[in-house]
Amino acid sequence: MKLELETILDFGKFKGKTIEFILLYEHSYIYWLVNNFDYLEIHPNFVYSATKVNPDFNISELDQPKFKTGVDNFLSYYDSKNKDYEQLSHYVNSGEYLIQPKISTNEIILAKKQIKSFFKRLLVEAKTERIKMQRLEEEKQSEIEGNKLIKEFWNSLENDNFSSEDIDWSKYNEDLGWGEQDQEFWNQF
Repeated sequence: MKLELETILDFGKFKGKTIEFILLYEHSYIYWLVNNFDYLEIHPNFVYSATKVNPDFNISELDQPKFKTGVDNFLSYYDSKNKDYEQLSHYVNSGEYLIQPKISTNEIILAKKQIKSFFKRLLVEAKTERIKMQRLEEEKQSEIEGNKLIKEFWNSLENDNFSSEDIDWSKYNEDLGWGEQDQEFWNQF
């Protein structure tokens, strides 16, 4: 699996989410991935990119040998004909990719604003979902109450020795629900 910001996980509790989303939501999961996944391809600039997304991401939390192996895996499959291959290779050989990147105060402020905005969007989505679920529950409750009324109505008809044969069903509109029928239909009861 390639560990890049755009990578979408196809397993686990973050199935269908990008690495960037996970960095914003629960960056410790990335540590778990690197430390526990047997095979990863990690771009040498991943820590820098991850730190720009979430300044709390810290390379010291990563299993260093597994991280190095992941970077080596990336380079072994990376096309040596790419124009930046030599630059990446030199960067890896220098060991700079193993040093926690320093990002500016402005970059930290921007990243924190993005994280705050991200959580606001999540909150709005959660509220919207909660309202949607409440409406569905209200509709379900309304339907249950409507069915109870219909049942009570039919029971009262049976108790009055009223027969369904006494009903003029031509006045019943099949395109409408029980509560939407014309008064003319209901007057026969």
